[in-house]
Amino acid sequence: VRTVIWVVALEALALLAFGGWLLLRRVSETPSNEQVFEGSAFYLLLCGLLVGIIALGLRSRRGWAYGAAVVIQLIGLGIAYEMVKAGFWAGVAAVVVAAAAVLAGLFSMPARAAFGRDPS
Repeated sequence: VRTVIWVVALEALALLAFGGWLLLRRVSETPSNEQVFEGSAFYLLLCGLLVGIIALGLRSRRGWAYGAAVVIQLIGLGIAYEMVKAGFWAGVAAVVVAAAAVLAGLFSMPARAAFGRDPS
């Protein structure tokens, strides 16, 4: 379960870092569509914050965080599919490895038991 928490926390950190990087880039250059650029940066920051809250929920063994983490990873796999179509293989590798690690960890018997999802 600790590995799952760390990977989800790293995903949150990556989203926050990318959103922050976009905002810093905005200071140094003028994009063709400022509103879309700034909206994307704030969206990434908001997503990073929400994923961070999910990581904290997983750490506290909250049932809602289990389901939310599964959904986030499935969304990540969909994003990876779009990255494949765009040819961004480095991103695909990172997203698929992270999503697979989290999903495997969450569906393991110890994690299911820790979150009260043990079928027995």
